[in-house]
Amino acid sequence: MLVIDPYLGNHLAHWGIDIMKLDKTEKTLGEMEVDLNMKYDWSRITEDGENLQMCTGPGLIGLRNIGSSCYMNAVLQILVSMPEVRNRYLDYFKSIIATAPSDPTSDFAC
Repeated sequence: MLVIDPYLGNHLAHWGIDIMKLDKTEKTLGEMEVDLNMKYDWSRITEDGENLQMCTGPGLIGLRNIGSSCYMNAVLQILVSMPEVRNRYLDYFKSIIATAPSDPTSDFAC
């Protein structure tokens, strides 16, 4: 709901803001943020052009990052670091997979 304050200048003056002395900046914060994002070197965090070695095996479990899956990957890494989760799921991985139904979405352990 839009509220129009005819005494806005007086109300802001109470907090030490004199609107008559304010100058418009060249760009708004939103425009400056867009400029920074356009100039940012995103390859520093995406490892573009790097010769990476694939790692697999015990203790090297993760997900392929598809944009926002890094958050889920971080949570899963923390869970897998807990002995209770490792003992329940990773130690019995082969038996869980062997007894999994054909539709794994219906089996929580799978």
